[in-house]
Amino acid sequence: MGESVFVRNPDDKKWRPAKVVGNCPEPCSYMVQTSGGTYRRNRRDILKPTANAHQPGDLTDLSDSTNEPD
Repeated sequence: MGESVFVRNPDDKKWRPAKVVGNCPEPCSYMVQTSGGTYRRNRRDILKPTANAHQPGDLTDLSDSTNEPD
């Protein structure tokens, strides 16, 4: 918990910075805190930043990213 990640916004499909705040009882789901609130997200909608990626606090838009979690 507390890990910085990116989450995909279901409305506009853009990746936004967030923090993991907990696990959910549903399989492969996590609670994430964004600037807009706390949401449950499946792991397919969560990306861990890579060493050469921007840090979540510096990112504004990753909508062109083709990286998908496994």
